[in-house]
Amino acid sequence: ERVYFGEGQLRKVGGDDLFDTRELGGDGWSTFVCSMPMIDDTGHADYLIFSGGTDCDEIRHHHSSYIGGRPVLAAGNWVVADGRVRAINAESGHYKPQWKNLHDFVQKFVEIPGDAIIRPVGRGPQTYYKLSEFRMEQLNAKALDSKKVGEFFQGYRIAT
Repeated sequence: ERVYFGEGQLRKVGGDDLFDTRELGGDGWSTFVCSMPMIDDTGHADYLIFSGGTDCDEIRHHHSSYIGGRPVLAAGNWVVADGRVRAINAESGHYKPQWKNLHDFVQKFVEIPGDAIIRPVGRGPQTYYKLSEFRMEQLNAKALDSKKVGEFFQGYRIAT
């Protein structure tokens, strides 16, 4: 489903409803993809963001199909609670985003709150950073303690 940032929160296109990945079933995570600027339904060039589905949904509708496999600004998985992005990672087997893709994404969309957490490397170390620090320091930001990460996800009843 297509989503957008409106009034500082992530909303569903075609209505004013807040987007929440926990409503999609699964473990609370959902795939997302953000296009490079494309022409939207109104004829304007803009970054288009699509989200929805879980790993089991991938068989029916892979996140690369949202924009026809075209180049993207970023892709991966995220947790969105009541319209607020809470966690982002770079897990995408199709797009294979680099940490720089996620950095560009969070720099572009300042509506993503600084208290969210981010794991900018898809495969490999399970290192999370506070998003505000990652925006400023990139991979030089201080890694979050794994216990704090676990507590963060437990607060949203999300699997790590």
